[in-house]
Amino acid sequence: MAAKRPARASLRYAKAPLSPRYRRELRQLLGHCSTKKGKQVTDDYGKFCRRLLIEQIESLPEFDNRLKDAGQSLNTLAGIYEEISRIAATHRR
Repeated sequence: MAAKRPARASLRYAKAPLSPRYRRELRQLLGHCSTKKGKQVTDDYGKFCRRLLIEQIESLPEFDNRLKDAGQSLNTLAGIYEEISRIAATHRR
């Protein structure tokens, strides 16, 4: 049976000088450690994604009020869930 070729993305990742492989001493597992360039690329990507997310959120009308309402609803549901859990625990005994 022929060996399965790795996907293109993993080949590109392995060839990129952003995350060289290293071998752990106790096991034969391969890991990755980031280089300065790799850290810079991922930091830039994070900044880019953060900026896009903020732009999208700011374009939504009354997002802050909707988010506040959603938070209150989740808190209410969490309280109901905790109460039901207590009731179920007392009925098991």
